[in-house]
Amino acid sequence: MQERSPRASGILTCGRHATRSIAAERQWGETVCVHLVYRQLMLALTIIATAVAVISAVVAVRALGHARRSADAAETSLAEARRSADAAEKSAGAAAVTAEADRAEDQRQRHPRLAVAVERLVPHDGPDAIYRVTNEGPTDLDSVVVYEPILGEVEGRIRHPVARTGLDYGRTAEVGPIPMGAYGRFTLSLGAGAGLPQFRVKIVSRAGQEEWSDVVLLDHPREQPPARVSSG
Repeated sequence: MQERSPRASGILTCGRHATRSIAAERQWGETVCVHLVYRQLMLALTIIATAVAVISAVVAVRALGHARRSADAAETSLAEARRSADAAEKSAGAAAVTAEADRAEDQRQRHPRLAVAVERLVPHDGPDAIYRVTNEGPTDLDSVVVYEPILGEVEGRIRHPVARTGLDYGRTAEVGPIPMGAYGRFTLSLGAGAGLPQFRVKIVSRAGQEEWSDVVLLDHPREQPPARVSSG
């Protein structure tokens, strides 16, 4: 076998070292390139993430502003609805008051005018008296009920019952129905006492579904007693 010379061996060794150096440099260069690409990729991802975050923040701010404007509009609408409801309630209340006043005025105008008068004076010691209740309008009356007199605590100890003339006495006397221009009659028990109180009677009249109540002061029913003749 032919032996290599020392020079040839040195040249061969140097070539091997050069080849290894070139390979190492190439590997280092590839590593650097990979790191550079990785850093650029991470930078790009960071920029994209930042952009997405900024866009999301802008969208959120705009949505919040829109939500606030919507809330303000809803609050304004609610306030207007409340004002409208208050106005409607006031109008309804005023209408109800007006309607009630109209009904009261209509009923007042339809209130019967009853003229009550003693038919004839009775003697000064007469036990009863007849009164007429005349309907002066403005409508026919289906019912007219006369109650026994309203007296004070002292006078009320003696009752003065009433009766439809010709019927039995009681606490009330139905003298209706009484058409306009006509009259009904009731009899008042005066008792045996010489002095009489002022008699006030309650009269309840009705036409259809309407009803009215009156308190009437009655005429004094008795004649004056005869004057005393002196004996001297």
